[in-house]
Amino acid sequence: MTKFWHAVESADKRFPLIAVGALLGLAFFTGGQYMGWHFHHFVHHKITHVVTNEVGMLFFFAYLGLEIKIRTLKQAGRFAGLAALGGILVPPLVCYALVQNWFLAIGAMATDVAFSIGALNLRRNAKVKLLLMGSALLILAVGDDLGGVGVAAGVFADNVDTSWLVGAGVLLVICYFLGERGKLKVVMQEVERPETRGTYEAIIVITRPSFWLMAAIINTWILHKAGVEWMLGPCLVFILAPQSIKERFIKKLEPIIPLILLAFGFTNAGIDLLNAQSWGWITAGCFLGGMFGKQIGIFAGGVIGRAWTRRATKKSRDIYSKTPLGQIYGLALFGSVNGTVAIFFVSLAFAQGHVTKLVATQAILGFFLTVPAVYIQTLLFGRFIKEDPAFQEEEPHRTPIERSFNGSPPVTIRAPALRPDSTA
Repeated sequence: MTKFWHAVESADKRFPLIAVGALLGLAFFTGGQYMGWHFHHFVHHKITHVVTNEVGMLFFFAYLGLEIKIRTLKQAGRFAGLAALGGILVPPLVCYALVQNWFLAIGAMATDVAFSIGALNLRRNAKVKLLLMGSALLILAVGDDLGGVGVAAGVFADNVDTSWLVGAGVLLVICYFLGERGKLKVVMQEVERPETRGTYEAIIVITRPSFWLMAAIINTWILHKAGVEWMLGPCLVFILAPQSIKERFIKKLEPIIPLILLAFGFTNAGIDLLNAQSWGWITAGCFLGGMFGKQIGIFAGGVIGRAWTRRATKKSRDIYSKTPLGQIYGLALFGSVNGTVAIFFVSLAFAQGHVTKLVATQAILGFFLTVPAVYIQTLLFGRFIKEDPAFQEEEPHRTPIERSFNGSPPVTIRAPALRPDSTA
């Protein structure tokens, strides 16, 4: 069985299985319509969509939350931050100008991590690997998806119950202090001895998997009661979990995520390509807004971020201030792939009655077409995208808190002891 999961992971790295599923779904449904079959309509059945678009996406967004590192996003600096912001703000505006529907336009803000890395790997003829760009691309894709998750929680909320929403907020704050932050500043002194007064840091991290699993389940239930998209429940909790917990859950989920996306791509690509109604202005609007809107937004944000970084700091470690324009273009190109999250947003819009089936079909096709379009552009122009050989790969480092608690008890509180002979 282990060999099977390794084979799945290896196949997904070579070519994302969601793309395989989408291609198979397109061929299966188009062929079924052409041959006059009837059983191929099962891909549009309610039970099928519950399994792939709700249960499957629950696990996918949980995995996405595990991959998001808030500290990494904070440390990305002005360059990566503004590039991600440009990729969030500009594409929906361009897409809305073309399709006149915000529920479809927000899908344009999503960057598919797997497809983006796949586009980056197409530059096989590069003499210098784009190590720094790979790091920036991952930050960009994760930042875009984090923004998309936040927007989805608000846009697709239905009859929101404020009291339950406050409860979810309280739970997430607790998770933040017991995981992502993991420390509290406390002031201590001996009784009637003000000279011993001092500020100390109490380290509080919960590393028991059962706690975080239970918190994810509770948050999912609370969001459901609040009227907010409940599938985001585990995602929001796992974003705030300590790195050791993320690594354990990633190890469990990583083998099955490609298969989940394979099924998701297959069912959501149930489109008849030979039907003229599958092609329309919505298809073109989502394609142009999703891809070119991304490229414009990311490139503009990256250029502004580079200029801001140069003026704001002279620290040699901030190598993003030296980013060549060619690399910024490459980042914009590789990051302009819409995929899983964009298609998911369209499916949500259809499920909640915001768009018709025909409009949803055209939008899904438009967002999916960004994948081959970006890959073709990469093959044509990838050799012109270069990176300074002096740039070194940015290795992810654990924080001191996470290193301190590697293999530690589930709950630890650590603070320096006060001694009777301590002085101010």
